[in-house]
Amino acid sequence: MSSCDFPGVERAFHRYTEDCKYLESLEDRKATLPAFKSASDLSERVDTGGSYSDPVSIWFEKLEFLEEEIARTRLRTIPIAKLLEYLAESEPEMYTLFNLRYVKKMTWFQIEGEMCIERSTCNRIRHRLVVKGARFLNME
Repeated sequence: MSSCDFPGVERAFHRYTEDCKYLESLEDRKATLPAFKSASDLSERVDTGGSYSDPVSIWFEKLEFLEEEIARTRLRTIPIAKLLEYLAESEPEMYTLFNLRYVKKMTWFQIEGEMCIERSTCNRIRHRLVVKGARFLNME
């Protein structure tokens, strides 16, 4: 078996749902970033405490921040989304385990009951899932 950053991969798995929600909120903020109402908005200057900045610059700074944050978050979510797509088609046990543990946040005891498997089987599936996830996340 190949070695991987087991704790790092699991952290990425645990963070996945929150990252997806955060990405959605960033995209919503970008889509609703207030536009200018009139030409006077473009010429109005705002005192920013010692220096002056115009609304256009402020708008571009906000837009740039949102786009960079969206790109960073996508770098974390896209590989896991591709992993889940693969698992759904090819490895249903791993897909189920991922959803129960990392999305629904169930305990290992609850997962064993839900999947009707023993702890040793659960651990084997978990190990295979993390190793496969490391490949998708390029964390081998």
